[in-house]
Amino acid sequence: MKRASINPNTLAGKIPRMATTVTNDQTSQESYVTLQQPSYASSLVKKEEKVNVSFSGQTVEVYTIQVTNTTSKLYAEGRALSVLFLHSGRFTSQMWIATGTLNLIANQGHRAVAIDLPGKGQTPGPIDRALYAEFMEALVKKLDLKRVVFVSPSSSGRYTLPYLFNDVETSQERAAGFVPIAPGGTQDFRDHYPYSNVRVFLIPSCAHPFGKA
Repeated sequence: MKRASINPNTLAGKIPRMATTVTNDQTSQESYVTLQQPSYASSLVKKEEKVNVSFSGQTVEVYTIQVTNTTSKLYAEGRALSVLFLHSGRFTSQMWIATGTLNLIANQGHRAVAIDLPGKGQTPGPIDRALYAEFMEALVKKLDLKRVVFVSPSSSGRYTLPYLFNDVETSQERAAGFVPIAPGGTQDFRDHYPYSNVRVFLIPSCAHPFGKA
């Protein structure tokens, strides 16, 4: 597994200073920081819909948000990534909208997608934990995600880790990249990681500025 690691506590001096505002997500009752947004392409298209994801004899109606920029060169040439954003147990897909993250990714020409995981937000559930990997496989297929980069904070790692690393020999076929943010369930696949060629940008756990993540 190819890995790049950063220490979030040292980031302040390495990124441009940007004005911030503190907002509150009604679902989670947790505060978080929203970066001042840049100018966006007028061609950004936001789409919200519920899709039926079927796996292991059951179907879950999953709430999704997608932002794309269909006029971008990357999109036109078929080189755009699909960046799938999951969320921790205390948040929903709305976190990625509130922070402007989906727009930022789409503004670079990639396809940005966020979902409410089963049992959270507008997606019913939960589902059996043993089916998390099958759910992810069915979700990726249903949304027709290509060249996928998974952004997986906290407890959502219990979905992405088994999907990516149960079969490490084929993990690179399922992911163009993996951004785990202090993910849960890492110990379950410790012996698998050395055999995977998935590109990983690891963001380790640190003290959350507003409490526990």
